[in-house]
Amino acid sequence: MDFNLEEYIRAIVRECIAEGPEMKTRFTAEDIAQRFGWSPANARRVINNGSFGEVIAASPKHKVVTLQGVLEFERSRTVKALTHSKRETGRRTVIHKNPGRI
Repeated sequence: MDFNLEEYIRAIVRECIAEGPEMKTRFTAEDIAQRFGWSPANARRVINNGSFGEVIAASPKHKVVTLQGVLEFERSRTVKALTHSKRETGRRTVIHKNPGRI
């Protein structure tokens, strides 16, 4: 039995890329809600605020945003991880006061 591992991996990668969310160019409120884990109402509110850039009005109620707007929104919301200094912190002393009568 002849098995080509490289060809098998390429086939799997092609399937994953074809199913990826980046292949869409326009997103509805439901798509955005699913992508960010929000409710559809919250997604509609953020779209109406203009946070996703250009809005394409499919109808007065239904609006669509572009892939570029979604990627810019994600970039603006991405935060770098904090890096802590490696210096040692001083030992904290606890002053035990006499609480008095208990």
